[in-house]
Amino acid sequence: RIHEATSCASSTSLGNTFYDGNEIIGGDPWNATSTTATYSTTANGYTGTAFTLYTGRTMEENKDRAVVIYKADGTPIGCGILNEEPHEPIALLEAKIERYPNFTELSLFEADVQVSFFLDESFELKFRGSGLEANCYQCGVHIHEGTTCDNEASIGGHYWETDMFSDPWVSEQGAFYTTNKEGV
Repeated sequence: RIHEATSCASSTSLGNTFYDGNEIIGGDPWNATSTTATYSTTANGYTGTAFTLYTGRTMEENKDRAVVIYKADGTPIGCGILNEEPHEPIALLEAKIERYPNFTELSLFEADVQVSFFLDESFELKFRGSGLEANCYQCGVHIHEGTTCDNEASIGGHYWETDMFSDPWVSEQGAFYTTNKEGV
């Protein structure tokens, strides 16, 4: 959650969560009961989470604010100050996800993937979908070796630098998504 504070010196001086009460209908979007601003972890405590949240505040207004990570019980476990970094993507790749070859279920699903690459060679993968399997916990989303989706054989296996790393496209590394009862 992003807080009003501009320092992490004390958990008691974080202030309220930071949002525009005049812009937001329904109360605090950072509310602890919100399922939007939450994360799940693997058995090893790893997470990779992205979400979209409207707070009525601009990037400039959020700059220099405290962002806090919480345990499931609401105990704050980490704090950092949001700084503007020259870390804009140097490249952006997008894919409109279509039906996998020979897969006939979930006739109404829609999905897209966006991958933003950064100067330090890291990237952020964003996945949005609807009409997916309902209540799916840790379903996979991976980049594969193939350069076409015309048939299963051409899709290939997971794509990564095999000489340097173990497979990052496993749920233990955070390469998964979770859906609700509507398959969103």
